[in-house]
Amino acid sequence: METKKSIYSEIRCNSLNPEGYWNVDAWTTSDDNEEGKVIAAIDSETAKVFYVDGFARHDSYAQEVIRSKVREIMEPKEDDRAEAIVDSVQV
Repeated sequence: METKKSIYSEIRCNSLNPEGYWNVDAWTTSDDNEEGKVIAAIDSETAKVFYVDGFARHDSYAQEVIRSKVREIMEPKEDDRAEAIVDSVQV
């Protein structure tokens, strides 16, 4: 099976904008002068993804970065739910 090559040379998801969304920034070349563009945004509370660039929806590299950030957002929420369940059990 042939794997598709990403159209992006680099993708980062490390900036939280003032509205509470993680920006998924991407570059298509390795040129240091290239300005990155936001290809998606991820709600920091709900982990809902909003795509700005339609290619990101099907790009394996973009999806890998997006899934990683979604897991990072959701992990503490799952821990909180588990603690709430344990706290509600009477022994």
